Amino acid sequence: MQDQRNLFLAIALSLLVVVGFQLLQPKKVVNPIPPAATSPAQSIVVESSAPQIDRAEVLAEAPRIKIETPKLHGSLSLAGGRIDDLVLANYYETIERKKLVTLLSPAGSVEPYFVEFGWTAPANVPVPNSQTIWTQSGSQTLTPSSPVTLTWDNGAGLTFTRTISVDQDYLFTVKQMVANHGTGLATLKPYGTIVRANPPTDTGAGGGSSPTLAGFYGSGLDEVSYKDLGKQGTIEHQTTGGWVGMNDKYWLVAAVPPKDQPTALTLRDTKVGDKNRYSAEYHADEAQVAPGATFETTALVFAGAKEQNVLAGYEEKQGISKLERTIDFGWLYILAKPFFIAIHYIAQQVGNFGVAILIFNVLLKIILFPLQDRSFHQMARMKDLQPKIAALKEKYGDDREKMATAQMELFKKEKINPASGCLPILVQLPIFYALYRVLSTTIEMRQAPFFGWIHDLSAPDPTTIFNLFGLIPWTPPEFLMLGVWPLIYGGTMFLQQKMTPTPTTDPTQQRIMLMMPLVFMFFFARFPAGLTIYYSWNAVLTIAQMALIRHRSNKRQAAAIGKA
Repeated sequence: MQDQRNLFLAIALSLLVVVGFQLLQPKKVVNPIPPAATSPAQSIVVESSAPQIDRAEVLAEAPRIKIETPKLHGSLSLAGGRIDDLVLANYYETIERKKLVTLLSPAGSVEPYFVEFGWTAPANVPVPNSQTIWTQSGSQTLTPSSPVTLTWDNGAGLTFTRTISVDQDYLFTVKQMVANHGTGLATLKPYGTIVRANPPTDTGAGGGSSPTLAGFYGSGLDEVSYKDLGKQGTIEHQTTGGWVGMNDKYWLVAAVPPKDQPTALTLRDTKVGDKNRYSAEYHADEAQVAPGATFETTALVFAGAKEQNVLAGYEEKQGISKLERTIDFGWLYILAKPFFIAIHYIAQQVGNFGVAILIFNVLLKIILFPLQDRSFHQMARMKDLQPKIAALKEKYGDDREKMATAQMELFKKEKINPASGCLPILVQLPIFYALYRVLSTTIEMRQAPFFGWIHDLSAPDPTTIFNLFGLIPWTPPEFLMLGVWPLIYGGTMFLQQKMTPTPTTDPTQQRIMLMMPLVFMFFFARFPAGLTIYYSWNAVLTIAQMALIRHRSNKRQAAAIGKA
């Protein structure tokens, strides 16, 4: 009885750890270091508190250069030289695939989100700002094969040049140069900033990571929520080779300063009227440009989808440390990443992520078969020992100490480990969590279809039994969304339970076990459909596996009886 209570307690606590960790896991928050009050390295982004207007109207207000790549569409503004209009060419907002995902939008629109580069200087030195109209030369469209060049003369001896190029994926290279044609020494500081208002507050369908401001400051990836930054106001780090950005569930915008120069990386929350405006900035060291000399600095901008192979490639080739870690694989990164790589590879071969999940499950079952075989055999033997355990209880009565000693001696004599039945369950817990992270946070799973009504493996099953799977024109509340696949999982779990040797004859415990499929049906109802499909298929494989193990166990027992 005591062993069974401990087993139930272990299962309950394990589930609590999995769910609780997911819900309560704090983001790593960087420690605020207030910038020096005399520091001239302040963003010169000029914002208006005028009412926000339609995005298309704002885009029409300034001359623009078109951006056209295999993965990005949009434009950059000649007013300020901002990258402030980006649409992701391969991703749609919904599974209906009617509207592409908008990543960046100009200031003045409903959801402003843009990237700006520039210089800070003493007050008497004119430098380009958000109102500056740059002069374009070279290509009329920014493509991977044709960069664009912008120039502006401040009328006081300084000429600013900005050359912007883009690759086949999501990386912009921004080369800034200033030429001093005057007679005096020019002191300038280059900066880059990502500005955003009205950031998203939720993770979207399927759960997963929350939007944060992120950065690399010399160790691991550091993240802080928009809410927490609002409380702190400003967070600053001095580092070399770091970067800052804004990290959503599937999208990332990051500014990467020159990696060989000391740089101040700053996260800031400022008020514009009654609204919050967040910025992720870098300010490089001061540069002194002598008369007749030039100074050049190059920065990178990632703006796009968090595709694992693309991020890993930029880490390796561009030296942007920890960029791949913006994909939130969670605390079991060491397990989740190999799972993702395996599933992704299989999907490339078979053309369907859902089928890849099923194949991956078969391979995992083969690897874990020896553990499952031993566990099933031990549980069967535990059931056979119930008459002897009952005799010990009758012999020792309420003397728990003698009962426990005698029971352990019996297990030792019979070579049985009473905890071995828990091992498959405990092994499944990290697998469950790792697969959850893979399915709910990787963009490769986003809107990936399976068959039938499952059009997005990263979202919950959209059907529910409480409106007869759509036959009744009624949308039940969230807690009643119990779809086909959760029901299938509950049914397969019930069958699996019936085939599992139960080492207890206690009717109360048996009734509790019978309730578990119902509990897990609702438990899985709001998880990604891909995870529910995985566990339904896993239960089917387990049933087949148990039939095989039972056959082998019976052969072992028959052989033992024959020898006796």
